[in-house]
Amino acid sequence: MAVTLLVFSQLTAILLLLILFLQSFKRKNASKSQSKIKLPPGPSTIPILGSLHHLLFTSRPHHALRDLARSHGPIMLLRFGEINLLVLSSTEAAKEVMKVEDAKFSIRPTLSATKAILYGCTDIAFSAGPYWRQLRRICVTELLSSKRVKSFSLIRKEEIHSMLKTLSTFSNDSSAVNLGAKLRELTNNIVLRAAFGGKCSQQATFLKFSKQAVEAASWFCLSDIFSSLSWLDVKARRKFARIHRELDIILEEILQDHLKKSKGKQNPTDGDAEYDLVDVLIKAKECDDLEIPITLDNIKAIIMDLFTGGTDTASTTIEWAMSELIKNPDILAKAQAELREFATENTKLDKNGLKGYHYLKLIIKETLRLHTPAPILLPRLCQETCQLLGYTIPPGTIIVVNAWALGRADEYWNNAEKFIPERFENCSIGFKGNNFEFMPFGAGRRICPGVDFGMAIVEAALAELLLHFDWKVPGGMLPEDLDMTVTLGAVTTRKKPLSLIPVLRVPLLET
Repeated sequence: MAVTLLVFSQLTAILLLLILFLQSFKRKNASKSQSKIKLPPGPSTIPILGSLHHLLFTSRPHHALRDLARSHGPIMLLRFGEINLLVLSSTEAAKEVMKVEDAKFSIRPTLSATKAILYGCTDIAFSAGPYWRQLRRICVTELLSSKRVKSFSLIRKEEIHSMLKTLSTFSNDSSAVNLGAKLRELTNNIVLRAAFGGKCSQQATFLKFSKQAVEAASWFCLSDIFSSLSWLDVKARRKFARIHRELDIILEEILQDHLKKSKGKQNPTDGDAEYDLVDVLIKAKECDDLEIPITLDNIKAIIMDLFTGGTDTASTTIEWAMSELIKNPDILAKAQAELREFATENTKLDKNGLKGYHYLKLIIKETLRLHTPAPILLPRLCQETCQLLGYTIPPGTIIVVNAWALGRADEYWNNAEKFIPERFENCSIGFKGNNFEFMPFGAGRRICPGVDFGMAIVEAALAELLLHFDWKVPGGMLPEDLDMTVTLGAVTTRKKPLSLIPVLRVPLLET
């Protein structure tokens, strides 16, 4: 039996090598036929793997791609197995793809994980064509409109206040708290309540598999890189199917519960705080003027987008902002002084004049510049042969923008590696996708539709943390020695959790 298995494994390996060799030979002949075409430059390749060896042993691909671009140029073509990957690292190239020729490059590639987990890519982020345009319109006008985001202000206040009360107990004991963990709990609770109307009965399971879904979709798997060998990628397919199955059970229960409760309810008006995001989607599904019908599975896919896109991005942005403020005590003191000066008598910030938020907004922008939540923006697909700034881009090429590299490029920013919020003072640069050196949430028609929803959480939570507490580093560590090492999943997070000692300065009042 052992001998039989050994022979079988050897034959499989030989067959695999033969297939890869034939694919490599085919690509070599194709490249010869395209020798007169001006393709973008790129790093060296090796048989079968192409350029993959340049990224195999790095935990920070956005750094590696930035370094490669410095040698090969801001429009760089890599070969990943059987696919072409075009990496853009200049504002000119990014603008061309995301704005000037946006229509040509607006399609997302279909990746194995997103297809399996997100109901055939029927979510907002990866869908295409008229269906995607319909979802985008629903998001802008109903699901994530400014009024809708404001309607969740009470949820934000209650969950932030609950977190502050927990932090005050650590202050009483002068003990350190894992602030990153508390922030993730905060954003999870806010998004769950906004989406479902309350905390999920299977919340721990939902959070566990949502995290696995994000990790699975954050990079290519074997079948994405070698489509001819997709039949071998059994382990990945089983993993994706399990994630999808576990999440579907929970989402189906939530939807059925909402469908029962929705009978007799009036249609939710824009900004109605009584209705959660699932209610809005169910009512949108029942509209008669939809160009393409929306199914319950489509709603599940959209919910997955809202949750995975709104939790990690917000919590990591706050955590990085706090990290930078701890390393820069003068900036921290300035932010706290401004917030406390404009706090009202009952210790609530003046949210109408927003005066107390001025410097805070600069801090948030600078945090997003240095710590772009998704350093490599979601991929786009070149569907047909296109020209890009003098280069020919073959059809089927996957295009990504290294937004992290643009945010730290010396040609666009003075002292690019330093945390200087004042650089945004009297500056029109914003994060809504109009400035291609600074686009933490993308740009063009494919910009993240949940920017306002996420930033409302970031602004409110960070303001309250700075208003009510002073912060100390545990163990006698100097602030400048704080470890800022990153680890990359779907978003850039701290490798070591941010642990700080909160010191209550402005007392909490009951909401």
